[in-house]
Amino acid sequence: MSAARKGRAEARGGGAAGEAPAAGATPATLPEQSLLAEGEAMFRFALARCRDAELARDAAQEACLRLIESESEGRRVRNRQAWMRKVIENYLCDDARRAARCAPLQEARAAPEAPPPEPAQRPPATLPLTSREAECVRLRLDGRSYSEIAEILHLHPGSVARLLSRAMTKLRQRR
Repeated sequence: MSAARKGRAEARGGGAAGEAPAAGATPATLPEQSLLAEGEAMFRFALARCRDAELARDAAQEACLRLIESESEGRRVRNRQAWMRKVIENYLCDDARRAARCAPLQEARAAPEAPPPEPAQRPPATLPLTSREAECVRLRLDGRSYSEIAEILHLHPGSVARLLSRAMTKLRQRR
């Protein structure tokens, strides 16, 4: 039996061709020691990627857990180190996405609530709108649909949309 095959057999808990396990080694301790060593290496890898010890520890632990689950389900992982590194990279990417999604929510919670801005009270004569545009805006603000406004003003719905668009553009420029 080659030395490499002998080492793998010992790591599984059995010696070469029916030999007893090595002294002091139980079937569970050698794989666990191997996983612990890989876990430490993966922690260092994750720490180099994210510069946050807690997050790196979580990522390395997740990689170890997923490796154990994968192997217990009978899936064969050819290159454990590369597989675990990919799990860590994916975990860190997921964490960054999650943090980006939650950041606006956390900022909104932390910001004091400002009172709603009061609507600008301008007399209709000072608005730069034509009478048709102003009437369309007034009816739209009353909650009417484009087709309802078109019926009231005897216009085509496309004309109502055009008038409202022009009115909004003029009002935005006026700010």
